[in-house]
Amino acid sequence: RDSKALPESKKSAGGLLGLPDLKGKIRQGQLKMFDVRMADALVNLTANKGVLDIHQETRLYEGTLKGDAGIDFRSGKPKTVVKTVLTAVQGGPLLADVTGVDRIIGKANANVDLSMQGAEADEIKRTLTGTTRFAFADGALKGINLAKMIRSTYQVVKGTPSEANDNVEQTDFSEFSATVKWDKGLARNDDLSLKSPLLRVGGDGQVDLPRDSVNYQLR
Repeated sequence: RDSKALPESKKSAGGLLGLPDLKGKIRQGQLKMFDVRMADALVNLTANKGVLDIHQETRLYEGTLKGDAGIDFRSGKPKTVVKTVLTAVQGGPLLADVTGVDRIIGKANANVDLSMQGAEADEIKRTLTGTTRFAFADGALKGINLAKMIRSTYQVVKGTPSEANDNVEQTDFSEFSATVKWDKGLARNDDLSLKSPLLRVGGDGQVDLPRDSVNYQLR
């Protein structure tokens, strides 16, 4: 709605920025947003004096998503806060739809608590702050067989004949989890853990989004 059509008493900082005061609810049986497929989606929207609040609940890849987002337009530069909880979501199909890469199998629980500023990707990278955590259960990493790599390397070092080929290129796990702490675009992880019948994998390091650099170690 055009903000010029609002009564003078209803105009706000948000209205001047093209965001009129509003309150509404959206229900959708099937919804696709940013290539993410949702079902039974409920979205509550409230805009008041330049601040937009969004509450969402939906079924998502056999699990559920509940989340809140707030966007403050009053300074002319959007300031965004996002808090989301994913429960028992099939992580592989979700990540495949979002990234186009099918690399993981398993149900995931995740928590996202992030804040950022700006509307451009570069500024969002520089200001991204908060915490994210994920935990996959009873799944597999596709495209890499860590146990096979270790056996093959051991056989080469010992000079022993190779065993029968294992053509399954995936690493099964009972648990795969990590916590990432964000500080102005610098992502730090110190507790990556992957547990399988044959392996224990740990990891720590950091990713610098503004500089497009990675410094990470797997053990």
